[in-house]
Amino acid sequence: MSEQFLTYQVDPEEVAGSWLPREVNIGSLAWIVLSHLFGDKRSVIDPDTIIWTAENAQNFLDNYQLLEDSRSMWEKFESQMQELEYPQVLLATEIMWLRHLPNTDVTPARKISDLNRLLAAGGIQLSLPNDMVSALAEENAVFGGGRGYNQQAWAMLIWMAEFVIRFDSLSESEKQQVLRDPWAFHRVTIRNSDDDKLMAHALLSLVYPKVFEKICARQHKVDIRNCYAEKYLDRAPGKDSETLTLDQDLYGIRKKIWRETGEPIEWYAEPLVSRWRPEKTVTKMEAKAAASSLRDRTGVENEDEVLEEEDTSSLKWDVGGVEALADRLKLDSKWLTKIAELLLNRKQMILCGPPGTGKTYLAKNLAALLSEGAQRSRLVQFHPSYSYEDFFEGIRPVLNSRDAAGAHAVAFELHAGPLKQIAQAAKEDPNHNYVLIIDEVNRVDIARVFGELYFLLEYRNENISLQYSKENFSLPSNLLIIGTMNTSDRSIALVDAAIRRRFPFVELHPDSVPIRDLLANTYGPDHLLTRLHARLNANLGEKYRELQIGPSYFMRPEALESDGLARIWEYDILPLMSERLYGTLTPSELKRRFSLEALLAQLQDYDQEL
Repeated sequence: MSEQFLTYQVDPEEVAGSWLPREVNIGSLAWIVLSHLFGDKRSVIDPDTIIWTAENAQNFLDNYQLLEDSRSMWEKFESQMQELEYPQVLLATEIMWLRHLPNTDVTPARKISDLNRLLAAGGIQLSLPNDMVSALAEENAVFGGGRGYNQQAWAMLIWMAEFVIRFDSLSESEKQQVLRDPWAFHRVTIRNSDDDKLMAHALLSLVYPKVFEKICARQHKVDIRNCYAEKYLDRAPGKDSETLTLDQDLYGIRKKIWRETGEPIEWYAEPLVSRWRPEKTVTKMEAKAAASSLRDRTGVENEDEVLEEEDTSSLKWDVGGVEALADRLKLDSKWLTKIAELLLNRKQMILCGPPGTGKTYLAKNLAALLSEGAQRSRLVQFHPSYSYEDFFEGIRPVLNSRDAAGAHAVAFELHAGPLKQIAQAAKEDPNHNYVLIIDEVNRVDIARVFGELYFLLEYRNENISLQYSKENFSLPSNLLIIGTMNTSDRSIALVDAAIRRRFPFVELHPDSVPIRDLLANTYGPDHLLTRLHARLNANLGEKYRELQIGPSYFMRPEALESDGLARIWEYDILPLMSERLYGTLTPSELKRRFSLEALLAQLQDYDQEL
């Protein structure tokens, strides 16, 4: 057996160079809070208050009520915080900070908002200290938590409170031993399978960042260990073992790979990921997306059991095709990669922006990429008369055979709508993604059309009883939903908070990347159409930002001809501007400021000034 597995002695500095800088730095940032957990027990937010004690953690557990209703996780948190005492709210908030710190799936703004929301719900009128805020910067995060991590914040609060009780109950000598020896700390953190949770793996990596992998999904650790065991552990990969041995094995594997290569080790990047996940799409992005496929749960369950049962192959897609797609669409490939990751992680999103920004075109192309063919995607156009019965299921009249008098008999049958149809297809084909595109999602009474499906958008693994058929129904994890929304439409005001919470919104706007650069990427920055489009929107300015014109009008082939451009201007752009600025500008003022001739003259004057 290899020497490092005889004693499991650890010298973190020996493998320090095998980590990326941010993976090491995360420990220093976590120490903002951990130094108090392991030291003076004081709150970082309110240093005059003691919070990191077994007594306070037990009081938190006693008063923290699990709520079984259809409200969102954060709506429940607000109710729960109101039942807690001041020190317990501080404890919950600082635990949540530790949970948020390493997670790349949540933006810094959202993390800060979540923490402030907890404090406000608990009646605490204090601000987060600057060091806590700055530590949440995007560049500091080190792993994608995935859906299990992101949807189970309540379970992580409970787990961390239980850990505080365990640690605070140790003698002073035991505490010192735990803080000197990563394996001793591991034994306190994960004593048995009941302790082996996502937050446990996250905490290990925060306390000993040069020892433990920045991986919160236990099954991924098992897969990596089993892949490299024969080469680096001098034994064949076996069945899963206790987590302590698993993490010790990974440390030894890291040490040997580092000795061989001298390069930082990134398990979710080539050349490593294709070795331990050969059946998957072999890129960092796909691996990150697959890691997010943990099923939503409302109970405290064993995460590794879920991972073993989850078929993550349904998230496989031709990631290499994203470069080709970005090139064809003239979009920034990094931006498109981020949007694809977002959809795979969250399962649904809305593309929003003014007309002409390519929302539907992008949705269709993204759907084709992720579903590996248009036969697994479907587009639905919402309109004011569209209903739940049209979208999901309802009773419809049908004509039966003629009677003796030659008249058709009318019967009523249950009819499945497009969402139910594609959901059923996705369930029958779990190894592929299916995509439903909802065009102009804000043109209906969304609450009425979605009905009880609101709940399923947030809890994909849950079942609900349907209104008409009464059957139990769930949304499969391999069904992705893309909505499009025209932000210049007045009906956007009808979009309620429930939809905004369940769908991440991706803005496609003429003044922001990547739409801003679309014409320059297509024609060049000095082309007349590029400059004309920029001048048109500059005249609208920030005051009329949501009225700005998208570039797709200028990407029609006829726009390259003077007569064709004039037609586009006369029959598309000016009528659109007239409708948007109705009551603001007279027809003569509109032509004076926004006619094609006026814009061309402005460009000529600008060139002469140069």
